[in-house]
Amino acid sequence: SPDLTADDETKQELPGGPLQHDHTSVEVYGTVFAFAESPHTRGVLWTGSDDGRVHVSRDNGETWLDVTPQGMPPDATVNTLELSPHADGRAFLAVQRYRMDDFAPYVFMTNDFGESWELLTDGKNGIPGGRRPPGESGEGGPGP
Repeated sequence: SPDLTADDETKQELPGGPLQHDHTSVEVYGTVFAFAESPHTRGVLWTGSDDGRVHVSRDNGETWLDVTPQGMPPDATVNTLELSPHADGRAFLAVQRYRMDDFAPYVFMTNDFGESWELLTDGKNGIPGGRRPPGESGEGGPGP
């Protein structure tokens, strides 16, 4: 497959400087972080990266289409990619940005293989939205 990440070379350098490299590499971005195969159709594959890209292949990985939601915040990690067992083409993304000091929940849903996305964490459906630091309470964001 082609590179299924944003491929930002400035975020692929070894962390820790020239003397002590961090061997965990959690600061290095550009990795496919989530993967799922359709429970409905063999060869329909989905990926989500730790630098905010979402791709789908409908031909067993021969070609890939970038279906990243327009509302995806920059440098987001697609932490979980869940495909519906009930509807072909329906997918859910759980996205986080806590490494960017953004503690808002981001959950996206598509019903058309990523052609369009809906942000489910808008604060209007029982899932809070908004951004606030951990430990702060109040409306508009996740609790401590």
